[in-house]
Amino acid sequence: MKGDKFLRRSTQPKISNVPVALAVCVLAFGICAPGQRRRAERREVSAATRERSTKSVSHEGMSLTYDAAALGTEVRAETVAASPLEQATDKPDGVYPRHVAFTLTGAYPERLHSYISPVVRVCSVAEYKQAFSASEGLPGEAEQVIRRLRRLLRTRPASFKGEVPSLPFADGHTPFRAHTKYLRFKNGTGIVFLAQGQQDEGLINNQKLAYEFRGLTDDGLYYVTAEFPVAAPFLPDSIDATSFEGYSLPYSFWAKNRARLVKQYGAYISGVKVRLEKLPPAKFQPNLKLLDKLLSSLEVRK
Repeated sequence: MKGDKFLRRSTQPKISNVPVALAVCVLAFGICAPGQRRRAERREVSAATRERSTKSVSHEGMSLTYDAAALGTEVRAETVAASPLEQATDKPDGVYPRHVAFTLTGAYPERLHSYISPVVRVCSVAEYKQAFSASEGLPGEAEQVIRRLRRLLRTRPASFKGEVPSLPFADGHTPFRAHTKYLRFKNGTGIVFLAQGQQDEGLINNQKLAYEFRGLTDDGLYYVTAEFPVAAPFLPDSIDATSFEGYSLPYSFWAKNRARLVKQYGAYISGVKVRLEKLPPAKFQPNLKLLDKLLSSLEVRK
């Protein structure tokens, strides 16, 4: 009986390894091919959707493109009247010359409940200096800001301390800067960064967090400034938040232990900055790469 079993097994036709491998490959191909086709079809649909959602807007010889599905249903392009300095003693933080503004409207600002308005402004450098003419010294200070920005964009240091040269003059400071990089647009260049402007010590939060841009056209005639509200998933949503992951704002920093309170606040800011730096652009709302793409599309022709 054992011999018969042996003979029956040994007389079975042998299947070559090559045909078996081919059969496995064919079977695998038959299973995987539909999945591959579906993925390819989804990519094609996604690309087509992005193409349909990409819109362009132009005004007074200036233009940009944006993702209407992800950033806003439309962009309002307009010429904004000048808001010059009226008296030498006035605060210069709200001063603008007559300029072109592109404001994202629709779902974007409402979705984030931010205090920041998503807007790109293009200003004449010469007219910006004239907007400060009520003051004897401010036109020269505005010129210095433009010179510092021009030098920064020309030398492109990998890192630098302090504020990014900006107009209008800020009524406050930015305690940190993250995701800083240089960005080229159609006929100019600038620097983009994540920051939060504030006058007093406060927690970093999604109502004040902004992705900002400062740039100049290649001919130096136009200054571009932009800011967009953004949100990070781990930050408090409200400006009124007073504690974050074990750190609480003191009632006042003007106490006997002020030095210790300031040091603790600095450590808190540094920790948040590190986490923001590590957070990929796609994890922000909206995706920072979409904002980069919008800024890169800007063209200033007058």
